Amino acid sequence: MKRIIIIFAILQSLLLVACSKVEGNTQYDDMMSKGKSSVIEEEYDKAIDYFNLALEEKKGDKEATNLIKQLKLLIDLTGENTFDNIDIYFIKLDSINKINNIKTNTSVVKDKANEYKEILLNEMDKFIDNLEEMLNDGEYEGVEEDLENFIDNLDKMEGEEFKDRFNRCKKLLDDCKKNQKEENDIKEEDNTWYPYEGFEGDAGDAAAQAYCNFGSHYTNISNMLDENPETGYCKGHWVRRNLMGTYSYEDCNNCGKTMAVNPFDGKCQYCGSKQGAAIKEITDSGIIIYEDGTRINGCY
Repeated sequence: MKRIIIIFAILQSLLLVACSKVEGNTQYDDMMSKGKSSVIEEEYDKAIDYFNLALEEKKGDKEATNLIKQLKLLIDLTGENTFDNIDIYFIKLDSINKINNIKTNTSVVKDKANEYKEILLNEMDKFIDNLEEMLNDGEYEGVEEDLENFIDNLDKMEGEEFKDRFNRCKKLLDDCKKNQKEENDIKEEDNTWYPYEGFEGDAGDAAAQAYCNFGSHYTNISNMLDENPETGYCKGHWVRRNLMGTYSYEDCNNCGKTMAVNPFDGKCQYCGSKQGAAIKEITDSGIIIYEDGTRINGCY
């Protein structure tokens, strides 16, 4: 009888231990589940608290430990959303790669990181769009350096999404250098001295001002027409005067009207359709600058 009582006590003890383990696992699973739900709700600090509670139930658990590591990276990643520095894009992309390289059975944190990656790429495109707009407006200061920075960093990234952006920045950089060279050539041309009848001086007076009768303004003497100096027109206003006549208008490809497209806005005056780039500026030296960045010398 005494032996039976002892056996019963042992069985009861084993049963209590087994129940304790089941209860402990249930508590762990509950904390892990609540932590994942908090990640989905983007309550990342709360999720870390739940995963820490899960670690109290299961010491050294790799899944909970790695999820906490991922979340700390994600919090740093999403905490600052100012994209005024090119380097910040690639620092954040590096954090996303680190999150994806941490092994976990669930992808709940990785999914949030990759959602943020799409936001990051969209912001990067906006930054590049702004550089392109500055380039088209003839603002080159800082653009070349930013594009070179983008290219250097994008060249180290893997994936088609980075290759496409690399190629776009490379083309913009080539355009930037080309336009700057053309602008420098124009400046050199503008510094060429064109004497006109009645001017008393020599090449050393090339910076002297002359009066343009058509535009009613003074300009550098090098901008005055050398072909017919008696007119008193600067090259730019000579070009503008010639373009103001309807004979300079192009035919409309949309409605078929002849001499219908105004070169100054690129639109048909009949149907209103856009036919080409509008003239953005005509310099005193006769250079025509279109809104798409194209430049031609309108005064030959």
